[in-house]
This record gives sequence, C-alpha cells and structure tokens, in this order.
Amino acid sequence: MKKKTGIVAIFISFVLLINICMPIQYIYAEKNVNDDDVQDYAELLLRKATNLTIENDVATIIYENGTATVEGNEMLGGFDDSWNYGDHTGSMYFLYVKSESVTFNFTPSEGFKAIAWENGQRTEVENNQYTVNNLQTKSQNNNGYDIEFTFEDAGENNNNNNNNNGENNGNNNGGEQNGSRCEANITIAAGEGTYTKTVYDPEAGEEHQEEINYDDVANFSINGSRWNPEEGTISYNSNEEDNTVEFAFETLWIDRYYDDIVINGIAYIVSDYLDFDDRTQWLNANHGEQTITFTIPNVPKSNEYNIVVKHGENNGQKYLATFLWTADPSQEYEIERDEHGEPILDENGDYTYILDENGNKIPGKNYIGNSKLEFVKAIYEVGEQTYTVTEEQLEGKLQRRGDFESYTSDDGFLSYGVLADVDYDDGSLTLPGNAEVTMRVVPEYGYQVTSVNGGNDFNTTEEGVSEFTVVVPEGTAGYFLATVEKVDNVVDSISEKVKAGEITLGESAKDDIKNGTVRLTVEDVELSSDKIKGFEDKLNEAGEYTISNYLDINLEKILYKGTEDDVWSEQIHQLSDKALITLQLAEGVDVSNIVIVHNINDGDEYEIINIESYDPETNTISFYTDSFSNYAIATKNSVDEKTEDNKKEEEKNTENENAEQTKESEEKEIQKDVSSTPKTGDNIIIYIAILMVTIVSVIGVKKVVNSKK
Repeated sequence: MKKKTGIVAIFISFVLLINICMPIQYIYAEKNVNDDDVQDYAELLLRKATNLTIENDVATIIYENGTATVEGNEMLGGFDDSWNYGDHTGSMYFLYVKSESVTFNFTPSEGFKAIAWENGQRTEVENNQYTVNNLQTKSQNNNGYDIEFTFEDAGENNNNNNNNNGENNGNNNGGEQNGSRCEANITIAAGEGTYTKTVYDPEAGEEHQEEINYDDVANFSINGSRWNPEEGTISYNSNEEDNTVEFAFETLWIDRYYDDIVINGIAYIVSDYLDFDDRTQWLNANHGEQTITFTIPNVPKSNEYNIVVKHGENNGQKYLATFLWTADPSQEYEIERDEHGEPILDENGDYTYILDENGNKIPGKNYIGNSKLEFVKAIYEVGEQTYTVTEEQLEGKLQRRGDFESYTSDDGFLSYGVLADVDYDDGSLTLPGNAEVTMRVVPEYGYQVTSVNGGNDFNTTEEGVSEFTVVVPEGTAGYFLATVEKVDNVVDSISEKVKAGEITLGESAKDDIKNGTVRLTVEDVELSSDKIKGFEDKLNEAGEYTISNYLDINLEKILYKGTEDDVWSEQIHQLSDKALITLQLAEGVDVSNIVIVHNINDGDEYEIINIESYDPETNTISFYTDSFSNYAIATKNSVDEKTEDNKKEEEKNTENENAEQTKESEEKEIQKDVSSTPKTGDNIIIYIAILMVTIVSVIGVKKVVNSKK
C-alpha cells in the first residue's frame, strides 16, 4: 500500500508526534525525573497496565488478572494520565531501562495465563517469563517500543493454544480465534475515479485545477485494535459469538474520504458517519492534533477484509490553516522520496535531491535557513468571536512530549509545536483559516530576509523589528514563505572627498550586531568653531598638518523588511572590537603624510588614528576604529610645498620684518646726526655769549660816535 507523500506525509508524521497532552509524570522511589533524565534509556510503553512502581531495583507492573516484575539497577518509570495516541486513550505507563534486553516475570491470577503482544503478534508466555531483546534499537526506531501483556483464561480453548502462534484450527467465521483475540488478513486498494484539486503556484501567484487519482491511504482499527495503515495481518479483540465488528477510520483536516468506503463488497456512505464540510469540528479535535475518528459499526466479521477507499486531499472548504518551518540543514533542498514517502539515499547513505530542468537542486518549501523563526501573534475568528494569542501567552506553557514542545491555546483553536533538543528551529502552527499571523524572522549576521510570503501581501511596522504579518488562507497546508540570503555590508558615500568604501567587522563586533548586516555612511560635515578648534588642537600634537576635510562617519545595523529598498535601522555608536574601514579618496595622497583625527562619540575627546594601509592603484586608505562620529583627514605640511595660507603668512611676516628694519635704520641715522651737533644746553650758553658780545659791540660803537661829536 502506498502512503501519502510530500507535504501531507510530512505534516501527518509531524502531527502524530506532537501530542498536545498533559506532561508525563515520572514515578521513582528516590527522585523525580524528567525527559532529560531518560535521554539514554530505552522506552517501553506498557499497554493495559493499571499501575507501576519501582522499589529496590524491582519494577512491579499491575495488570488485570496478573502482575509482572522486572529486575534492574537502572530503571525509571513514567505515567501519563491523558494518553491519546492511536487506538489507546486514557492512562499509559512507561518503563525506561538502559539495558539491551529486559525479562518480564509474570504472576497470573488463578486460572489465567500470560499472553505477550509484540508488533501485533500473539505469543503465549512459557514458564511465566518473556524477554524483549534489542531494546535500544527498537525504542529508537519507534519513538518508544510498544509492548502489551494480557491475561487470558487458562482453560478456554486450551487445546488450541499449544503452538507458539496460538493458531486456531476450528471456527474460521470472524477470523482465527484465540480466546478473545482474532486475526484477519487485510488488503487495501484505491477506488476508481479522480477528485479535483486546487493547486496554488506561489511563483506565478495563480491557482489552477488538477484532476488527481484517489489514493489508497486508510488509517483504521478494528474493535479498538492498533491502528493499521499497512496491508497484512491485523489482530483485534472479538468474542466468539460476535458476528460483526466495528471499523474506526482516522482522518486529518487536510484530507478526506470521498463517496464511500467499500469493505468486502459492501459500500458504506462516508457522509452518513462524518460531515467533512463541517470544518470547525477539526479545530480542537483530538487534543489539538486536528484528527477525527469516525466509526462504521456492524461490519460483518471475517478472516479477511478487502477495503477500497477513495481517499485524497480535501477540495472543499478546509477552514483550517497550517504551516511548517525548519532550519534543518538536510531540508534546505527538496529530498527525493520513494512511494512510501521515505527519503531515498545514495550509496554513501546521503540524501538524494530533486533537480530542476537545469540540474540544480530545488529549494525546500518549508526551509528557512540561517535565521530564527519565532511566533509573535495570531488573530483569528471562530463564529462571531475574535481570538488573539500572543507569544507572552506561550511563555512557560510549552509542554514536553517526546521530541517536541507544544502548546494549545485556551480556546482550543490554535496548536503550536517546536522540535526540542536541536540547534535549529523546526516547528508547526495550526489555526483557523484566514487568520492573521505575525512571525519574527531573525536572520544571522551577514544574512537578510529578501522575500516574504512568496511575493504576496504582507505587512510590517516600525516598532516590530523583523516581524512580518501575513494572512494564512484556509486550507493552507505548507509553509511560511520567507527567503533568507547572504548579503554584504554596504557603504554609502555622499562626500566630495570620498568616492566609495568598505567595512569589515571583527568577530566580537559581529557578535555586537548579531543579526542582519551593517551600513556605513560617509558624508561631508560642517562643524562649529569650537569643534574645529578641538580638531586643530589635537592635530598640533602630531606636528604641522592641515585638515583637508571633515567627515561624519556613521554605522547602522539594518534588517530588510523583505526587500533591500525598505529596512529597519539602528544606529551603532560603539563596537566592542575594532572594524577595518577602507575609503577610496577622490584625490591621491602620500600615505606617509596623512593622519586621521577622530572626535570620540562627538564629545570633548579627540584621538589621532594612523593609516593602516594605502593602495595607490585604487587610491584607498584603511584604518581601524571602534567608534563612529566625526572625523577629519589631515595632510602634513612639507618644506617645499606650503599652503597658500602659509605663504601669505610668511609674506606678511617678511613685510613686518622689513618695516621694522627700516624704522631701526632711520632711528640710527637720527642718532648719528644728533651726536655730531652741540647739545641743547650748550647752545643756550653760546646764544647768550653771542648776545652779550653783540650788546657790548653796539655800546662800544655808540661811544665812539658820541666822542667824535
């Protein structure tokens, strides 16, 4: 019989693993244990057991009409009071052992004998001892090994129970009788005809109709037996006088049985037993697993059941929606699977992959790698009531069940589960159709979310960083569409002096960023006179330099909103590790004559940064820094090549010196002239002497004239 393949098969196995139940309660004489305590143990599911105790290295298991004991020094016990898996509901006891084999010692009640049921095979216990071997392998392959013991009347049909298989050579009506047990052969076939399937192509954004042949999937039990999805022999309970049996069929919300189910030529109309169009009944079915069981009673008992089903995906209103996601590296590409849905391996035991027409691997539909996918919020309607479930409501409420941690909302309409104990994300979300779901897609450093929802509508908000909101259509049984790709850091330069650039982060700096990429922005900036003075004062400590330009260098962490044209950004002022900055200058420089001055965090402190390297071919300089704010590029003044300002200053100084020298020369000449003439005091005396001589002469002349008269 063929099993369902593709996403349906994956989803079925996933849902069957996630059992939204009460957590297992472990019982042990000396301590309480949890799932972590039994990671290295083989797990035995003790069907039909009514109690289990462990004391002094002896496990005692109570059954109806008998007991069993197991001895061992490394045993733990578990109990689930709301077990609901397959055909077993109610309480379930678990025995955990570290050994490869375990021996059960039975004490039947008077008049009873022990019967072991392993893999559906009935074995009469001899000498009240039964050993199960290869436990570790059996437990690992089956997610716990299922073992059942019953105690039958030792006198009933005793003459027919002497062989190991318990075969009955008598009454064949209703199967081969073994007391209350029957066996029957099963064949399953798909009915003739097709059903119409609506197929959505996310790349084209269109739907189209396909006619699909019915498949032969039938998950059923008889009279409460184990579920039997395979052809072969089935064992079930039935009294010898019973002429009919009851078939139970299990169905998921995403599929259905069409028209009728034919058992040994008798057609049973499916709609008489289950209304597949009433999709709301699946919301809280089977503790959130979204599986429903319907029964067909009064099926004539036989030793052979030929079953014909018309099974396929539901093509009507599906009402529910679900999507899966995984970052499992093995799921990055679509894996080739056989007719039973099992992966096809190559000669080395590795997966083989489906290739497109060009020979390239096809990306996995539910794979979202290099990122973390987290549930944020869901809003949905059931009837006229609107429900909201948030990530805060999930905190501390995930219940461990096997390899999964799961949650069912209080209203019972939302189921959420994630795979535990792995270093990647793997989960599932099921809820009413047309729900508005917000998921957080957090890429690793160096990666970005480049598309969401297959190019269909989605919403983002500024405050919800890395959060994407989509409407999940009813009937969706697939995946949250998001593409995460490797993206380089970018440098945007809007400076006349800098043409382009690069930034390379150290490992510690990458840890600072954690997610997405960074964007370095370089632009010319005008500074206040106080800032300019601060740069110049620091520059004077390095020698004679002239600042050629001031730059504002900023660093941002960015996360794409599904496209590089729209991003969330967060400014980064300081890194814990230095980053290498490379700038391509518009003009060539002499690297030996250039330094970088940095105003640390635009505060009052400045620092000199030396150039790490210079490439004359590309005219790029490189330097290390861990802070992002204002910078200045300065060039050292040479002896032969002065700036215009320096030349003007020198000319001005020369003029001043010449003027000073001229003044000094004139003063010296004056002093020389003065030193060659009488002093001011001597001149007065001379003038007085001359005046006296003149007066005496005049008087003398006057006397001579008078004497002549």
